[in-house]
Amino acid sequence: MHNLSDRTPFEHSVTVPSSYKVVSNLREEMKIYYIKDDLHELDAISYINNFGNEIKIYNLERTICDILRSRNRMDIEIINKMIKNAMSLKVKIRNYARERNMSPQVALQNLCLNLF
Repeated sequence: MHNLSDRTPFEHSVTVPSSYKVVSNLREEMKIYYIKDDLHELDAISYINNFGNEIKIYNLERTICDILRSRNRMDIEIINKMIKNAMSLKVKIRNYARERNMSPQVALQNLCLNLF
């Protein structure tokens, strides 16, 4: 969704609040990550998927941090590709900001509004 990897996941994953009870058929179909209730909505954004449905995903920064925190459970090639793509995005944001005489933070917000 953030185009950090060019691979399709073998298994979909979802993050839910720790107080949430996931039904057994969903637990069998995807990887479930539990997180403290107060952190679940932090950095969540709306995203329209390929089927036109609005879903909640974490923003780019949180996604990168979550991937790096879980790096021991991931393929090193995926992590290297993610870092490369994130750095490329950082350069693009800086150039975008410089061309428009704005701070990188404002540029990132403008780009995100256009992307989502």
